[in-house]
Amino acid sequence: MLPFAAPETLQILLFHSDGTRIATVRRTGGRRSVALPLRSLARILARSGAASLIMVHNHPGGDPRPSGADMDATHAVWRMARTLGATLRDHLIIGRDATFSFRANGML
Repeated sequence: MLPFAAPETLQILLFHSDGTRIATVRRTGGRRSVALPLRSLARILARSGAASLIMVHNHPGGDPRPSGADMDATHAVWRMARTLGATLRDHLIIGRDATFSFRANGML
């Protein structure tokens, strides 16, 4: 799992329909953000034939509540995955003492 400490790191896990993991896309950013590789993720998703994916990233400040940018990124990946026939199963944000799940909070 991702550490809570800096830098902010994003992992996107891709899965076959039977739940086996195909690949993990990793990006590291700075202390406050990490770039979402949406175009390269779309290519990887299309080529791999993944049925689903899960986004996971840490918040170096410790608060796992999603920012506006987190919500925008989640919805962008959700739309892209849906267009390619895949499902975004969850987006997890790791904080100092807690984890935020978009799915568990009714945001997916």
